Amino acid sequence: RLSAGQKFHFRGEGAILELSVLLTEAGEKHWEEVVEVVLSYASMLRGSSEEELQKVWRDVLTMSQVGWTCNDVWSSPAYERCATLAERAFSYGTDRCLSAGYVPHYGDTGSISYDNWKCPTEVLKNIVGHLVSDNMIVERCGRDPWKKCEDDEINQEQEMEKDTRWGRKKEPWYGVEYFLSSVEKGTERRWNEVHESRERTSVTSSTLRLPRQNPYVPKELELCKDLPEDVRALGFGGMRNDGDNIIDDSGSGDEKKVELPRSSRVETVKLCPPQLLEQNKYGRLWHRLDNRYLLPKTSLTILLRIPALRHLKDKSGRWTFDTASAVYSSLLAAAFEDAVAQDSYDATVAGLHWSIRSTPWGLAITADGYDQTVRDLCKDVLAAFWTGARWGIRAEERVRTEEATPFFLTEDAVGPVLERSLRSLRSYFSSKRSDVYAAYHSDRALGRENFHISDRVRAMEEATVEELAKHHRRMVEAAAEEGGPSVECFCSGNVSEEESKELFTDVLNIVRPERFRSDPPTEATKDLKSAWIPGTSLSYITG
Repeated sequence: RLSAGQKFHFRGEGAILELSVLLTEAGEKHWEEVVEVVLSYASMLRGSSEEELQKVWRDVLTMSQVGWTCNDVWSSPAYERCATLAERAFSYGTDRCLSAGYVPHYGDTGSISYDNWKCPTEVLKNIVGHLVSDNMIVERCGRDPWKKCEDDEINQEQEMEKDTRWGRKKEPWYGVEYFLSSVEKGTERRWNEVHESRERTSVTSSTLRLPRQNPYVPKELELCKDLPEDVRALGFGGMRNDGDNIIDDSGSGDEKKVELPRSSRVETVKLCPPQLLEQNKYGRLWHRLDNRYLLPKTSLTILLRIPALRHLKDKSGRWTFDTASAVYSSLLAAAFEDAVAQDSYDATVAGLHWSIRSTPWGLAITADGYDQTVRDLCKDVLAAFWTGARWGIRAEERVRTEEATPFFLTEDAVGPVLERSLRSLRSYFSSKRSDVYAAYHSDRALGRENFHISDRVRAMEEATVEELAKHHRRMVEAAAEEGGPSVECFCSGNVSEEESKELFTDVLNIVRPERFRSDPPTEATKDLKSAWIPGTSLSYITG
């Protein structure tokens, strides 16, 4: 997992770029190769054409415009925003501390349109030109590298006494110890060769490329057609600019000048409760249109009630809680997220987010974002997990045989998940806060699933790819016996009733066996329209 950003910024004097790479213990043993890949990518950037860079720039620019236009850039809590604003005010000045990086500026004054904001390719290549091994500090943090440094300290004690630059150090403020050492000559030579010729490295030009054009980046943003025209005319956030004045008519028809922030609409408009649109013996569809915040953002939740997710059927035919099943379901969800992280990367870059997790109430899949493709993303996640077919395969090509192993259940995907999970559980009682332990013990005392951390560890130690594949197959087959899992589908935000119904139909078609797909959904009765009281958890709906 790689992330990059500015670590320190010295106003008028440059900045320090930080690239952070999270590795497993096995991956850390190859840290020199990881650094080589990073340097190779920088070399590729320097050799990219202006046309290639402009394509990537347009996607980045669109997402910047979306975040600013939809007032999503500074939506964090005040106590978090305060520190960020103070830092940005120091770096960019008070007049640009909000907009810098999100709104195009020309020189010190004025601004230009997004359409004319071209990628400064020469500036970019100049910056990338500094990403070389001679201008780099590699910081390794982990148990194994620390142990190796301690061993080297013993073996090279005399050499370190002669050259005091290297060895064990202590920073003066908090007294934290660290080791400082030079890079081995052979490793340094390989890194230097990256700048001279990319073909000499282990990374070939076919394995590294610029991002392709992102299909998930919004093409256009507009408010839902189910909203009244006068409300849609308000624009994003419920406020529209009218010359130098801000007009807020809140859909009432009475326009008046106001001097309140966008959030003023939040305080005056009553939030619509979720409405039950459809129900049948396979599930229910809930819908809530955003008539308050007026942002082109959609949030989707699909809850699959699957008995075999965390239970086993006993001899009497009754479902009883099973620790191994609960642990295996959590591992399945985690392995799936890791396996498709690269496939869904474009969606993440485009501001779409998704998750899949095993809960006491069922398998929960969520997706949210600013583009209508969020519904396609949600269906892709569900279909890939449920059928075990590789991500991106068209629905009509998804075939699941009884012997098939889901594509995300491989040693490469499951191994790191098991390693992380076991490490977390084994250190649970020595690495958490007291409030976490209080919640854990109260859940054990009051919850239906009363199992100890040691039970989870034992179940996880016995987990294998074959056992996880059997559990996945058992879940799907048990649900198929009942015509598919019971589905709770909740569509909220900038999504119409028609779009919600289409999604609900598609979801049922994915999880139901083909012989049951002819059963039509039924419209919800009026007395159930208010069955969901605002604030009530979706997990406890029984009406």
